[in-house]
Amino acid sequence: MAGPTVHQGPHCGHGSLADPHWHCKFFSIWKSREKLTPFHFQVPPSYNFSLPTCSNYHLDSHEVWGPFSDIRSTRDFEWHGNYVESRQLLQDILIHDVIGGGTPNRQHPWIVYTAGAMGAGKSRTIHWMSEQGLFPLPDIVQIDPDSFRERLPEWQGYIERDPSMAGRLTHKECGLCVEIAQEAALRQRKHIWVDGSLRDAEWYTRVFNDIKKRHPEYRIAILYVYASMGSVLERAKLRGRLTGRVVPEKDILDSLRRVPLAVEQLASEVDFLAWISNESDQEPKLRQICNDHMCKFLNGDDWDEVVSRFGHLHSEMDREEICRQLDRHLGGSSSREDALMIFSKSYCSFCIKLKRALKMANIPFKCIECDEVSWSKEESRWC
Repeated sequence: MAGPTVHQGPHCGHGSLADPHWHCKFFSIWKSREKLTPFHFQVPPSYNFSLPTCSNYHLDSHEVWGPFSDIRSTRDFEWHGNYVESRQLLQDILIHDVIGGGTPNRQHPWIVYTAGAMGAGKSRTIHWMSEQGLFPLPDIVQIDPDSFRERLPEWQGYIERDPSMAGRLTHKECGLCVEIAQEAALRQRKHIWVDGSLRDAEWYTRVFNDIKKRHPEYRIAILYVYASMGSVLERAKLRGRLTGRVVPEKDILDSLRRVPLAVEQLASEVDFLAWISNESDQEPKLRQICNDHMCKFLNGDDWDEVVSRFGHLHSEMDREEICRQLDRHLGGSSSREDALMIFSKSYCSFCIKLKRALKMANIPFKCIECDEVSWSKEESRWC
């Protein structure tokens, strides 16, 4: 992700204005926010692409390293196995990238799971909801197994060797990264979206019960995205052509069968459940919602039940507190009459948060969206 450039002050974080690491001064200007991996992991020449990553980097002991070592030590080593130190460090970097976003909520944060067969269009639906202001992704930690999978240095090699096996051979490692990222975000009380099929009801029943026990402040929701078999199979084929990853049709049919049954079983375990139809020839439609005391069917275009819960997932900072934070970060210039000049990018989630905060605090500013302006070579250095 790219964002504004900073003239004074170190690298800006991705959190709320209350975050003590948010200390850009004078301008809200920030250099590239592309997700880079500073730790250069080298795939050994003898790497065996017929084996999963968890076997190639297996460590016999339960020794753990890095900032998430306390979380790692509580994982199921019998299932996940363990990884050599260099691989744990790489995983830590990927996890940091994922949990760096989102907004903390000290009272009642949400953890939202998407459910749906492979090819149902879960990610497409969530991003459409965000564009419509129904589900604000800039305020939510987004945990997706594919975001880990596609950044593994071996991924392209697996795709080239056997596209139909690439997902399976990276499944356990990505699952471990998802678990660690989820627990780290829970401890920070951030709003969380976990993308997955949710077809294993017994496993997720245990997960939900564990969250309720150890993080009782959290509310749990499921957004169940579904489509016809024809739409699902066609999307899976298109995805294969675009990404090179092929999901066997039998796995897709299995998820079409199991996911609805799992959602029905998990319905009583969550605070909110929504059924969203996502056919290829139309926008997503909200068809049904359930909460802890009732269920109701909807006409498809009425999203009020979703907006009332997720439309404004921000931290509990009032206008006065935002003014204090901005005044501190801007060196006492928040009361100035002349406008701040902001070099932003229209798709940058941090920029959107900052502009929203400035408006809330009635601080005048002028904004140049770098991705919407033609620049000379000399001028482009500002963005």
